[in-house]
Amino acid sequence: MRHVLLLFLILLSGLSSAQARDGAVRLEWPEPVGAEAEAVIMMRNATGEVVLSIREDLAAGVRAQRIVLPSLPRAAYTIQAGVVQDGTVVMQSPDTPLAGNIGLEISMGLSRNLAIGFADVWDCEAARPYQILYVGGGLELIRDHERMRFDPDPENDAAEEVERFITADGHYWAMTGNRAILGTPEGTQQTCSVALFAPLLPLNALATDLSWAFELNRDEALITLPGIDTQMLATRGLRVSAPRDGSITLQGDPFQLRLTQERCRLRDGDLIYPITAHLTSAEQDITSAGCAGDPRALLGGGAWQVTALLGQRLDRDTLRNLTIEVSGDAISGRGTCNRYVGVARIEAFALAFRELGTTRLACPADLRNIELRFLDALEAVTGFDISPAGVLTLRAGPQAILTAERRAAP
Repeated sequence: MRHVLLLFLILLSGLSSAQARDGAVRLEWPEPVGAEAEAVIMMRNATGEVVLSIREDLAAGVRAQRIVLPSLPRAAYTIQAGVVQDGTVVMQSPDTPLAGNIGLEISMGLSRNLAIGFADVWDCEAARPYQILYVGGGLELIRDHERMRFDPDPENDAAEEVERFITADGHYWAMTGNRAILGTPEGTQQTCSVALFAPLLPLNALATDLSWAFELNRDEALITLPGIDTQMLATRGLRVSAPRDGSITLQGDPFQLRLTQERCRLRDGDLIYPITAHLTSAEQDITSAGCAGDPRALLGGGAWQVTALLGQRLDRDTLRNLTIEVSGDAISGRGTCNRYVGVARIEAFALAFRELGTTRLACPADLRNIELRFLDALEAVTGFDISPAGVLTLRAGPQAILTAERRAAP
């Protein structure tokens, strides 16, 4: 049953959207840092874009640091922290939601086990940070609605330590470890340094036929293989290889799990997973494919604009209003007249939108009818597809009930 949200609460939230929040963050980590280490704090909005980046020098040997935060815009939705040593991210925290409005006092634990991921966040001088993805041997630099594709420079000298990537229009990215130069066709350059890796943990992986399962958390890993009881391993005992080629390998005893950032489906499943997994175990003589990650991550990154509902193409005025936005475990958007919010879950290998609630604006009968059909369709969803052209199809079992496209940047 939908819970009706009081309109004045929404209006109150909107009126306070420009208010700032103050506070402090206390960072703690298990090992003392060396000389010239830095603490890094990244804050992101609800769609994952960086809205604030803070760096602070650390004294050699410390295991904790309290950092006073500046006034924060309400757009700051999550916070993540890390330690950079000699240009390398050595420890970091999970991406943590910011709660409350004022007087934030947050304690965050940093771990080496979290400093791995498929994507990096890089600071490039005065410009807002870039997210860098490693795709098909090349790179994609993403910032706001800007996206640049870089391919390996064919003239790159393999004997040099510098990895050089170029675009068709003459931009280049020359990277040495966690330092890089971003150049333009006009000859200008920016010096860039890695801030944080997008955290991989926690991570769940499943065989496509459900014959094995792997659950990787910050401090422990659970693995279930055919013919043996579930084993618990200490995460710190895993050997991690992340060579920045779009793959990550986790080596334990008695298995190896290789992850690539490629979409994957479970056998007879309704969901797309963002990561393909390959498990190898010499002890059990297993080499098996699987899927990993959170399917909801593929739905995040901005709003979707509905193009068809229950097989019927909608007129332009209606299309302009109906939107879907998924961020973590939340769904929100607009109906024909009202805003709505709800919960996005994965339940028994199916997608579920629950607890949908709306504002109570007056609405003409024809538009209200479309809005109710739209909300009913969302509640019936069990899975989705995303076409190569980027068209989202939400499904109830095999039936397509809604299609949508990424909403254009304002």
